[in-house]
Amino acid sequence: MSLIDRLERTWGGWALPGLTRVVAGGMLLVFGAEYLGIIGREAFLLQADAVLAGQVWRLGSFLFVPASGNPIFFLFETMMLVLAGDALEEEWGTFRFNVFYLLGVVFTLVVAFAVPFFPVGSYFLNLTLFLAFATLFPDYEFLVFFVLPVKAKYLGLLSGAGIVWAVVVLPWALKFAALVAIGNYLLFFAPMFFGGMRQRLGQAARARQAAALSAEPAEARHRCTTCGRTERTDPDLEFRYCTCPDCGPDGKAFCLPDLVRHKAVPGPMAGPREPARP
Repeated sequence: MSLIDRLERTWGGWALPGLTRVVAGGMLLVFGAEYLGIIGREAFLLQADAVLAGQVWRLGSFLFVPASGNPIFFLFETMMLVLAGDALEEEWGTFRFNVFYLLGVVFTLVVAFAVPFFPVGSYFLNLTLFLAFATLFPDYEFLVFFVLPVKAKYLGLLSGAGIVWAVVVLPWALKFAALVAIGNYLLFFAPMFFGGMRQRLGQAARARQAAALSAEPAEARHRCTTCGRTERTDPDLEFRYCTCPDCGPDGKAFCLPDLVRHKAVPGPMAGPREPARP
């Protein structure tokens, strides 16, 4: 039994169904408050120095900060969030999905306090949900801007390319932030990727071995003692076995031309010549 299974037996009753729907509802409230000019998103972002100054609500409020203030982008973001969350919960079960999400929260908190000058919202956390969805359901089609059909795997690759860009281009502190922020995704899917890679490498090795064995010529039944030719190297060649005293009772194979020459050189005793054994 895995660790997460043992945790589920103990804490499974605390899992919250429809978690991303709750988060989407909170995002709607924050978006509405910002859109109406009541309060800006800056008041909800996770920033370590603000938390240490007493603004402890930021430890949870950052979950409800949308990535965009544009109504169309916000609608698309929340729809994808709910779709990915519902699909992952259906695939994994409520408890396992809650663990995945909470691990993302923990890693985001680590980023916020490790890089205190970097205000953090829910972008990377929600990105891990989408990456998980794209990994499990790569052929699902999204209508980007409600018009353009694009498969989830391509959007996932685009998102992954953005993370790689951040790791390559950004300063070291932000490289660290980008990697740690997707720690929950790496924990859940790295074993699957490495296991699949080992399996593919093993299959490739077995395929190469089988190809090498099939490429090896089958062992010849008859090989001329003198010239070394076989029925495979020369299919039209005929062979005979000589059981003269020089060749011994088991006989030695000769092609017909070499057998003639062999017979022309008498040994101590002349011996019978047998036809090639079938």
